[in-house]
Amino acid sequence: MTEPILHPTLARYFDALCALDFAAVASCFAADGLQEDPVGGGVRRGPAEVHAFLQQIGAAFASIELRPTRVYSCGGEIALVWEARGRGKNGAEVRFHGIDVVILDVTGEIRSLRAFWDPAPVLAALSAR
Repeated sequence: MTEPILHPTLARYFDALCALDFAAVASCFAADGLQEDPVGGGVRRGPAEVHAFLQQIGAAFASIELRPTRVYSCGGEIALVWEARGRGKNGAEVRFHGIDVVILDVTGEIRSLRAFWDPAPVLAALSAR
């Protein structure tokens, strides 16, 4: 299978996540962009709130590789099926997957990102001593 073709903003988003560069991830969002990650877990508005959230959740990771495996564009929305594997600062190895639904604004910034995944087992493994 060939690697999916991503909009440049989403390619930057995933590259920055893999680099644990949360400021760069947050910079992919519009000033009023929304992030609901995971769905049902609260909504963050704007790059500053996105950055603070990612700093908090990302603090447990020593490394992460998170890449889309499938990309579906329909109208103005993009759905991405993704897989991830990472290593916690505690040495734990984790694998997980999910789906992001993204809306980009006319400038290519993320206007909305909704992530469908279950972080509980991942965070439990990364916080185990």
